[in-house]
Amino acid sequence: ASAEESPLSTSTVVRVQRLTSKPELNGRLGTVTKAVNDTGRYGVRLEGTKEPLSLHGRNLTPLPPLDTIGVSVPCLRSFRATFGDLSAGLTIQQAVTGILRPLTHASKLPLAR
Repeated sequence: ASAEESPLSTSTVVRVQRLTSKPELNGRLGTVTKAVNDTGRYGVRLEGTKEPLSLHGRNLTPLPPLDTIGVSVPCLRSFRATFGDLSAGLTIQQAVTGILRPLTHASKLPLAR
């Protein structure tokens, strides 16, 4: 579901997709910092940047709140750095349930820390 289908609230984590003017940004994660304007654009601060960009809702896919899947952002970053090839094309939920949890199951430690 894209942001065009249902409005995003500020602080929603999104994935950038289908950008033609700056295709190098496709796949990047960001946080909505400014609500949608009259032209359908949101203020979005991409991970690792300070200044928000103005991106159209059709180019944003909201991600599930991380607290609902029990994984912290540092855990996801570490996982992506180590297992990027295994998780390419997977949603966060698919990577957590299909790869991350099975790999860490024996430790009996929570993934949210």
